[in-house]
Amino acid sequence: LIGARDEVVRIARAFPTTTVLLGPSATSAAFLREAPRASVLYLAVHGIADENGVTRLALVDDVGGLHLVGPEEIAKLDLARGPVVVLAGCTTASGESIPLEGIVGLEWAFLAAGARAVITTAEEIEDRPLAANRRFRVSAASSSVVPAQLRRILNLRPSNGSSAALRPPL
Repeated sequence: LIGARDEVVRIARAFPTTTVLLGPSATSAAFLREAPRASVLYLAVHGIADENGVTRLALVDDVGGLHLVGPEEIAKLDLARGPVVVLAGCTTASGESIPLEGIVGLEWAFLAAGARAVITTAEEIEDRPLAANRRFRVSAASSSVVPAQLRRILNLRPSNGSSAALRPPL
């Protein structure tokens, strides 16, 4: 994702105690190690869906190969700090539809691990800045759990007067 580096830099500037993982340092091991320490997790990565529609995050492993981090690994994380998670990659809102359970995927896994809000994209994305390009789904009890500086960067605003549903302007 060519535009990902610029987005990550903007997010890092907004949060002074940021750990940034870019390029070769953005391994699956580094992500799994650093995620529990974060108050905001912003993942500008490729999402790859399997035959059941479950999207996995495409990260590199420690030897430069591809490691698909899926809901099973994410749900096991201890996100006790309750981070806000932004999944800025294709189809990160997708998952497997399970009767009486709903859609089980990345969003569900981050919430199960302790995230207080998860912002996902439901569509294929072009390589442009996040706010200019994507429609979001926000899973949160209230929009106030999404830090104001992150709402500004993502250009999010309340939708239909509801504080729980955020969307970029049309």
